[in-house]
Amino acid sequence: MGFILIGGWKYFLLIAGIVAAGKPLSKFLSNAWVNPILFLLFIAGMHYLIQDIYVTMIFAFSLILMRLIEIFINNKKIESVLAFIVMFSAALILEYSEELFHKEVEVSEAEVYPVEQEFEAVYDVVEYAVIKIEEKPKRITLHFAVERADSIEEIEELGKNFAEMVSIEISETQEIEGSDKESYGDLFVDYDLRIIIREEETRKLSTGSKGTNEAEISWYVYEINY
Repeated sequence: MGFILIGGWKYFLLIAGIVAAGKPLSKFLSNAWVNPILFLLFIAGMHYLIQDIYVTMIFAFSLILMRLIEIFINNKKIESVLAFIVMFSAALILEYSEELFHKEVEVSEAEVYPVEQEFEAVYDVVEYAVIKIEEKPKRITLHFAVERADSIEEIEELGKNFAEMVSIEISETQEIEGSDKESYGDLFVDYDLRIIIREEETRKLSTGSKGTNEAEISWYVYEINY
């Protein structure tokens, strides 16, 4: 019941849309091609709703296996099997096309230097903003200090904003996806992210890290003894 109330209607809407699409397709194509096409539409819709490629692919392979067993049991034409395999292969290519044709990003410190100045100009509490680029391993480290902050959360928010500004700057010069509500952009798919923030008033050091395969930044706080 909770599934239906919270989000199940989206899946019912997806199925209804696929059923509706099947009618006009069947007028121009044989069932050997209509069924795989509708299957691909269903998998694409499920991936959009689930947002997890591994769950989607397990679900897809399970449905394919059941369908192929049904085809062989019922002695259907080999055309059906071949059409199904061709369509599914096309789906795999489309799904992983971004990784197959992914252009590796290379960033120089000269490219991100304007962001250091912009970051300090936008936030009055920020000082000594520096961006360090490393290629082996591929890592971008953001350093800055703050005079004071009302909370750890405020410091972490400044760090996130700095990372987003860098991502957006590079996206404009290299034609890649920048930071949005879902991620920190393509830049941090190629580069690990490190953030080091020194708070002068409390003598605390906040560090954030995010690997290329991670969605969120992990934060740690240390006391500075000097």
